[in-house]
Order: sequence, then C-alpha cells, then structure tokens
Amino acid sequence: MEKNQVIEYTPGSVINHCVKSIIGADMPSQFVISGLYQPGSGHSYGGFFFDSLEEKGQNKKIILKVPAGLREKLYEQNIYKLTCSLPTYLRVQGNNIQVTLEVHNIVGVEEQNSVTEFGNKLLGDFARLFRVKASNGYKDFDGIFRKKIISGQKPRILVILGRTAIVGQDIEKGLDGCEIFDLKYYRVNIGNPFEIEKAVREKGDSGNYDAICITRGGGENLEELEDLGLAKAIVGCPVPTVTAIGHAENELFLDYLADKSFPTPTAFGGYLKGLGVKHRPTPTFETQSMSREDGYGPAVLCRTARPAGEKPRMPDLDRGIVSPSPKKNSRQATRTKKRGADLFWTLVIIGVSVALAGVIVNAAAPEFMDEVLHGIKTGDFDVNKLKKIIFYK
Repeated sequence: MEKNQVIEYTPGSVINHCVKSIIGADMPSQFVISGLYQPGSGHSYGGFFFDSLEEKGQNKKIILKVPAGLREKLYEQNIYKLTCSLPTYLRVQGNNIQVTLEVHNIVGVEEQNSVTEFGNKLLGDFARLFRVKASNGYKDFDGIFRKKIISGQKPRILVILGRTAIVGQDIEKGLDGCEIFDLKYYRVNIGNPFEIEKAVREKGDSGNYDAICITRGGGENLEELEDLGLAKAIVGCPVPTVTAIGHAENELFLDYLADKSFPTPTAFGGYLKGLGVKHRPTPTFETQSMSREDGYGPAVLCRTARPAGEKPRMPDLDRGIVSPSPKKNSRQATRTKKRGADLFWTLVIIGVSVALAGVIVNAAAPEFMDEVLHGIKTGDFDVNKLKKIIFYK
C-alpha cells in the first residue's frame, strides 16, 4: 500500500472494524456470562426479546437478545450464567455504543432473590400476564355500558360471589334503587379459585353477559384468590372483568389484571349508579298545538315528554284536544283577536258617551240639578223632563 493512498470503507466495514477493536479478536465466538437478569419491555421482535444482564453491585449492564422459548425460564432479579455469542453489529444510542449479546442457553442459576423458588416463579408468571394484558389493552367497560344505557338497553352483569355471602346487599346498597342494570348473582365456593375460574370461562364465553364481576368481603385468606389459572381466565375473558374484593386497604394481583377494579362491593354499586344517572336516556320533548274543546279558545303550546318514536297520545278533555288541522288553529286565533278588538272599542265608545253626557248635564240649567239628583236617588225621576232640560231649554 502506498504511503499516501486513501483507503475507502463502507459503513458495514467500519462497524465490523469497530466491533473487533472494542471486543478483541482473541475472544471466542461463544462464552459464558453471569449477571442479574432484568426483563425488558416485553415486546417481541421477530421472536426475540431484548432484556438486560446487570453486574451485581455495579451500574453496568449489557443488552441480551433472548429467544421467546428461553425467556420463559428466566425470572427477574435472579443471577444467571448464560451462554452467549458475540454480536455481529453495534447499536449506537446517543453518544454510546451499545453491545447486544445473543443468548443461546442457560448454564445455571447462581443466586435467587429473597423469595422462595415457587413464589419467584409465580411472580414471574404474573409479570408475564401483566405484559400480555398491557399488550392486548384493557376493555372499555364504561364505553360498552354507555352505549347500552343510551340505547335504552339494560347492561347485563354476572356477579360471582360466595355461597353464603351477603356482599350482594352491599352492591344493591350502592345502587340505591337504580334499576338500569340487570344483575345476576352466581354463587360458588369463593375459597376455591378453580370454581371461580370455571365460572369466568363458561359465563364469559356464553355471550349472555356484558361484564363479569368477582366480589367478596374482607377478612382472612384473600391470598387464596392469587391463583394463576384464575388470573389467566380474567385476562382471556372476552367481556370486561371487574373485581370488588375485600376492603379499601386490600390489593390483589387480580385487581391489576381486571378491566375495572373497586375497593369494596358498595363502591362498585355506587359506580354503576353514577353511570346510569349520567347516561340514562333524556325525554324527547315534542311541541304540539292545543285548542279548547269548544274550538273557540286561543291556541296554546303544550310540551309533552315521551320516549323517542312513541306515537303522540291524545290528552285529557279537560286539557283540550290535539287539533288535527294547523289551519283551523290559525282561524280560531284570528277570530279570537277580532272579538277582543270589538270588545275594546265598544268599551271606549261607552266611556266617551258617558263623559259627553256628563258635560251636557253640567251645562244644563243649574236650577234643575237638585231635582234631577233627588229623582235619581229616590227612583222618582221623569226622563222626559230631563230631555227637555238638556235639549229644549
């Protein structure tokens, strides 16, 4: 190569050169690495998950490319020995070059976290269910019920409770007489998660309900409901699921997997009542022309509330009848106005006439006024004599 010759590279060749320079050409193609396992976002890319392995006690970690089948055997916070291979590429993130190792096998578990192996596995299983639920999305409980209520239908809810439980009364107390919902109570052995799971699967797949609620009061042995089979049934249920378990201070894994969760059964009933009041159908008001029964009264307007689509009903006779013709109403109104005007002018003419008569009488001979007034009081008054006083004097 000549001294001043310029070497030309491609992007790939530059990356490969950097990889060899950083890792070292003397490293084997596969090696064992140990560290604290931490799961990533839970999203699969081409059948692989991207998690991390952290050096215990140090803030140093490396990215792992883990096959889906192998990932099911890895649990958070355990220290593993893993067989990995060198990367064929580097990932540049900001100002850092990120090395990703592909995991091929689990050599062994060097150290487990403080919980038991069974508890660790259970936590890992629930964690995976949480990721599945988050990926699938939570069902729109409020939206489904809102459409039902607005359309005039009663949402159907299956309430799963204990055989001798009285929490149904708590739900009814929260509803406070609201009859918009159709609640069916299904009693099982609430201490047996298998029975609850079976009910959720069968009733959820039946298509007869819009939501399924699991409820029980507070007390001991709530941990019996932390069952993986029941959790999977809740996540896979085709209709929205609800939990209303225990007291306000009690929290279960199931509360986070259900589409809606309430601290107490009473709170669930109160929430339903609020939904019903908020979205119940409002009356449809229609304006109708009304007239008196005899047909001579003025037309009036009546606001009649009735469900949309219902035919108008004839009101009682003492309230008038619906006029079949708008033109007839118009004629009645015109006729009434004319009669009112005639009455007004008649009163005006009478008033003017009385006033003029008073002026004329006052202008007549004063000597006869005492006689006229005396005759009016006693009733012994000669009208002809008054005419002579006014017109012939």
